[in-house]
Amino acid sequence: QAIEAAREAPDAVCGKSVPSVPCASASPIMNVVDQHTVHVGVSLRQLQRSVEQRKLRAMSTESTSFTALVVGFPRANVNVEEDRFSALPGAITEARTVSRMLGCEALVGDSAATRPKKATVMDRLASSLDLIHLATHGQHSEDHGTRLLLDGEARQSASDCGEWLTPEDIMRCRPLSAQLAVLSACHSGSGRTAAGEGVVGLARALLGAGVQTVVVALWALPDEQTSSLMSHFYDRLTASERVDVGDAMREAMLRTRADVVAGGQAIAGVTEGHWSGLMVLGCGTVSLRVASSS
Repeated sequence: QAIEAAREAPDAVCGKSVPSVPCASASPIMNVVDQHTVHVGVSLRQLQRSVEQRKLRAMSTESTSFTALVVGFPRANVNVEEDRFSALPGAITEARTVSRMLGCEALVGDSAATRPKKATVMDRLASSLDLIHLATHGQHSEDHGTRLLLDGEARQSASDCGEWLTPEDIMRCRPLSAQLAVLSACHSGSGRTAAGEGVVGLARALLGAGVQTVVVALWALPDEQTSSLMSHFYDRLTASERVDVGDAMREAMLRTRADVVAGGQAIAGVTEGHWSGLMVLGCGTVSLRVASSS
């Protein structure tokens, strides 16, 4: 749908090759999400696997409680060798908001029991989860590829990744049963480009391990606005029994754009950097079956 929209209205998409960045010459500015829900396709094999898993889940009569892994980090500035990672108060708020909506406890570092240590995250990933939400720092480099910072004891040594979560870590936890994984972290959709394979990174690892739908970032995400966008996103995801993730993301983007415009937060007259940096990969539909908290 995004490709067809771009062909019909080439001025609607320019600059970065994503379906929601406007052309400065367009008047009025239109984004693809104004008229379309956007999904990014994956391989036919992965799509078939996702559809089969969704059918099995729908056919299951077993009553199981909803389980989720929600991480928010860091609470304070973190120095890792020559790099400095600033505190992300929005990520902490985001994790708490998401966990409250899902009825679970977030790993946000309030105490030793709730610190997002890598060993804890790996154990949880290996369990039967319905949803994964990681709000933290993401890093992409030629030396290390794409990875997520889980705790302040991270080390950059290639032989000892410390508290970094890598695509290799995710693959070691397979098979994963989550319907949805949200990587709310800068550059989480980046990766190494392999001939005949495309971009190989965290998203590919999650999809390959069995996650049906993955949400990742195309570039650096603003902390405050991303936290707000995710609140809108989960409002929609938890509003009904079965929800299209692309529809939920589109609605969240439009609501966040309205908030940014109303708050006068545009940069050089452009708002897209605040709300359009996320994309939906994979099957697209989820049924979270979150129990009511009342």
